[in-house]
Amino acid sequence: MFEFMSLDVEGAEMSVLESIDFTRVSFGIILIETDGHNLLKNSALEKFLEKKGYSFMFEYERSYWFVNDNFYEDYKDLIY
Repeated sequence: MFEFMSLDVEGAEMSVLESIDFTRVSFGIILIETDGHNLLKNSALEKFLEKKGYSFMFEYERSYWFVNDNFYEDYKDLIY
């Protein structure tokens, strides 16, 4: 497991996420810089990561923060 992943790929977020084998690798926290104007695309990112075991925590300046559901207790104080 990796503690943290930051993803800033100028619109290719879903392609990158789909290329990750989440059965072999996991992250404690995922930060994704999103397109602040494409809410449908951002919603798709949320749904995809929820299916992979991550919960949306909050958005800050176009960055979406997700936490691995298995490690929420370990990271909750870092995110708030």
